Amino acid sequence: MLKEVESRLKDIRLTSMGLGTMGFGGFFSKDLSNNDNDVRLLEQAFDLGVNVLDTAEVYGEGAAEETIGKTEAKVRNNFFIMSKFSPENSSPIEMTKSLDNSLKRLKRDYIDVYQPHWPQPTVNIEDTLRHLEEMKKAGKIRFSGLSNFSSEHLNKVDLEVFKSLRFFQCEFNPIENEKANELSSFIDEKDGFLVAFSPFREGQIFQSKKFKILEEFSSQIGYPPAQILLAWGMANNQTIVIPKVSSYKHLQDNFSSMQINLSNSDIEYISLLFKPNKVEIKPEDIIPSIPVKKDERKIYSNLEDAKNNIHNLNPGPMEIVREIQENNGSLYKPIKVKDKNKEGKYVLVDGRLRFWAWVIINGWKKPIPSIIIES
Repeated sequence: MLKEVESRLKDIRLTSMGLGTMGFGGFFSKDLSNNDNDVRLLEQAFDLGVNVLDTAEVYGEGAAEETIGKTEAKVRNNFFIMSKFSPENSSPIEMTKSLDNSLKRLKRDYIDVYQPHWPQPTVNIEDTLRHLEEMKKAGKIRFSGLSNFSSEHLNKVDLEVFKSLRFFQCEFNPIENEKANELSSFIDEKDGFLVAFSPFREGQIFQSKKFKILEEFSSQIGYPPAQILLAWGMANNQTIVIPKVSSYKHLQDNFSSMQINLSNSDIEYISLLFKPNKVEIKPEDIIPSIPVKKDERKIYSNLEDAKNNIHNLNPGPMEIVREIQENNGSLYKPIKVKDKNKEGKYVLVDGRLRFWAWVIINGWKKPIPSIIIES
């Protein structure tokens, strides 16, 4: 029997595992070289019983949504589809344009969940949520959500006013779970769900020094480590994990995780095993400019370029500066770094905009909250 989540109101019932579509049709630029396989995988996931898809207008410059739109009508019309608009499109006019473009690419009359991809510090969150409510009234969306927003953001909002808000998306895995845990009270209040991306911490868990221990633990339970990690993510019956797959075998393996029931002691063991090492590190001891992802992400190599936002990122470092200032000088989320290299420096792997914003405000000497990812 497949693991499912269901709301108290009984108006939402979904498989506890969905599919993330980042990379279906490209990452940050369009690449349709493998698109026939991508379409086939979505249809195979549907045939297996998976009914949730997560996508965004930025994925492959819209190609991920187009890929979903290429599936058979009975497939795309019966998937529960969640999509996201980019921060630069957070004004009501741009949100409307983004939604209409997404619907056109998806070949759908409505999207099940629509949400901002990231906070836009220059836009009031309540204005965004109000316009999402209007979109629901117009019949273009069923529910609204918030992606990568923290409990600090939500504490500023009267959530009771926004009836359609039911979904909260953020990273959730044994290494990175603090923000997700902080959202649990809001999710419970809204009779909603956590949508958990990066269940394997972008593969870093498999490279951890502790992975050997996880392998031994998993063999005792009788399942592979990847399936155990997905089961860990789904264990609270309030979470939908959205791993990406690249093959039918990969899809089947992930699918099997919905049949695993971990005990409370199993869950606690895994959580403690990968509990992150939180420290404060001087920015001068961190190398920020080494590319560590093969996803075409643009990065800054010096403070001046970051200040001038030469890549025109939105939000850019200066918008994050404002966000930090409004949060009493604190980061909403620590950066992540790899262990010290041969030169005794840490290497920044996640949170580059937060890193540069911190340096702009505090200089190179004031320690920045960090999580060390083991090599």
